[in-house]
Amino acid sequence: TVSGSIILQYTRDGGTTWKTGKTVTTNTGKVREIRLKKQMRTKRLMWRVTATDGQFDLLGYEVDISAGGESKGE
Repeated sequence: TVSGSIILQYTRDGGTTWKTGKTVTTNTGKVREIRLKKQMRTKRLMWRVTATDGQFDLLGYEVDISAGGESKGE
């Protein structure tokens, strides 16, 4: 691998607007776990991983979803 940045992004509107959840700098030859913990309310969620100035291998991923409590006013 070559050092660079990995950018985790997500969208709740079908890809019209992407928000950056986390940006991390990679180290050459190191395996790293990257976590993004975010509380949001949505019916639809898409996510993507991009890189700048580097190469990386995506070894695996997990998405955990849990039900939240009711918000006031809803």
